[in-house]
Amino acid sequence: MDGDASPAATPDAPVPFSDAQKVVRAWMVDFLFLSASHCFREGNSEEFGRTVRSFAALTDGCPLEDHQIKKKTVSGFLARIMDGRNLDVNYDQDIAVTPLMSAVSMWETMKDMVDPSLHLKIKQLLCVQSVGVCLEKGRSSLAIKTLAWLEKECELPQKLQMKLSSVVNKREVYNQFFSSFSFKRLLDCVQAFLDSFLQENPSGFLIKAATKVVQAQQERGEQMQPAEEQEATSTSSEDQPSASPSNKDPDLSSQTERRPKRMLYTTCLQPWKPETGKRASAVTRRTPKLKATRLFYGRKKTSKPDNTQITKKKKWSFEEDQQLKAGVKRYGVGNWARILQEFNFEHRTGVMLKDRWRTMSRLNIV
Repeated sequence: MDGDASPAATPDAPVPFSDAQKVVRAWMVDFLFLSASHCFREGNSEEFGRTVRSFAALTDGCPLEDHQIKKKTVSGFLARIMDGRNLDVNYDQDIAVTPLMSAVSMWETMKDMVDPSLHLKIKQLLCVQSVGVCLEKGRSSLAIKTLAWLEKECELPQKLQMKLSSVVNKREVYNQFFSSFSFKRLLDCVQAFLDSFLQENPSGFLIKAATKVVQAQQERGEQMQPAEEQEATSTSSEDQPSASPSNKDPDLSSQTERRPKRMLYTTCLQPWKPETGKRASAVTRRTPKLKATRLFYGRKKTSKPDNTQITKKKKWSFEEDQQLKAGVKRYGVGNWARILQEFNFEHRTGVMLKDRWRTMSRLNIV
């Protein structure tokens, strides 16, 4: 037997399908994780969501190696950060736990994956933004609950805890404190962690293979382009109708009609054979208990009949009144469109803001 022959090509030593399937699944896990990381860097939330769902479908219920479990945990953490400003998305059974609060809990389990100083920095940013997003969205009551949850679940530095308490009590949405711990800074720090993690856990095998295939196709296309143009020119000259249709040779016409079309691209592709595509198999495999990428959506909306439209006047909350005051203070009376763009008034219009401001002025509460 030839020593260079692969086991798959040897009739008396076939490779079990399950073994090959494990290798392919490992490649796919790496590829989907790398794709999710790319979407996170680009801020493409829609494609990121599709990729993470595919990642979860591939890994849920399957035995994973340690490095794959880490990638699943990181992808779940990234999903929570991506949904950090969406308070209607839930990753926990308790719908009061926002995505960033859930990210805080997950980040605590990832201490061994990151430098201690970066871990502390991201933890502080997560805690501040967990409260800040609630205030920004006009959910001051949720901000109070979030702060209480953080004080119970996390070991917040006393100085940070006091500052958050002061901001929440005063409902200071645009406090300079939030500029120092902004959501953009959180994204930058998480991206720094992700870059470091990818260096330690490379996941680019499939994408490198695909890159070589694309490059080969591009080179082959450039070589074939002049021949195709020449063929197109000769074909167009042959297809030009004769000046006297009555003198057409019927035998020649039938031969032309039966002539098969010429294929411009070859259908024989040489298989790409990676030399370093094998991964050492781990002796111990375990299934992770943490459902890192499973999404739970809270606040289910009850369906209404299509032919019945129920309208109910929504009362103005204290938070909305405070936002309206802040908007008028910033942009002045009458700039209702600007205020609507800046602040979160769910299902409110500029006319509603104007009417509410008149009511507040009449009641001397502004």
